[in-house]
Amino acid sequence: MMDALGHPQSVFLAGGTSEIGLAIVRELMSTRIERLVLAGRNHTEMTLTAASFAHNNRKLDVLDLDISHTELHEICLDQAFGGGDIDVAIMAIGVLGNQAEDELDVKKAMKVIRVNSSDSIELTMRIFERMAKQGHGTLVVLSSIAAVRPRRANFIYGAGKAGLDAFTQGLIELGNEVGVKVILVRPGFVRTKMTAGMEDAPFSVYPHEVAAATVDAIRKNKSIIYSPAQVGAVAVALRNLPRPLLRKLPR
Repeated sequence: MMDALGHPQSVFLAGGTSEIGLAIVRELMSTRIERLVLAGRNHTEMTLTAASFAHNNRKLDVLDLDISHTELHEICLDQAFGGGDIDVAIMAIGVLGNQAEDELDVKKAMKVIRVNSSDSIELTMRIFERMAKQGHGTLVVLSSIAAVRPRRANFIYGAGKAGLDAFTQGLIELGNEVGVKVILVRPGFVRTKMTAGMEDAPFSVYPHEVAAATVDAIRKNKSIIYSPAQVGAVAVALRNLPRPLLRKLPR
């Protein structure tokens, strides 16, 4: 449960090696976090990362989670929530893929879409159900500006994120009814290992900037945010941009 000042005491990160997800965790660590759970595929890397968060009697758990194996989602969540209530859960799993290759290969394209959409939606819903059952919690879902209006240069990734984005918008409303706060985060271009080698887009940010905006949203009870804030204006423009002009955008 939250402490007397309303600060979270336990955090679950799905995507335990995500640079943005870990940046959010670090931002939250400025408060009194007693338990941290990292879940993902690279157990060794997560173990090393968890060690960097060691502090006094803080409990650290590292759990195996491959989002593509949906039949194993519940096993991971049984372990995460079995250790006590989770105050903040961060859904930070996604793959960028390679548009040029994926659009010529159905299997590759569908893998990107499933990870970013249906597999992520299933895990997100399962986390939400756990929080609803415990009667409280904040669920942070990382989407993307690419979800607003997928473009030629990234429509496979954008299509996947659009599915998760639309689902989360509905979950925000359901959360209001059952006592679970849901926050949808739409970053612009974020400088991470995933985007290494790509040319920066306008309003590019670093993971710690997305993290600061996300934690601010948690504290101020916001539901949908863009990072940076200017990307919100870009989203409005994208929705209304004539298709001939949209085609000229690089990504």
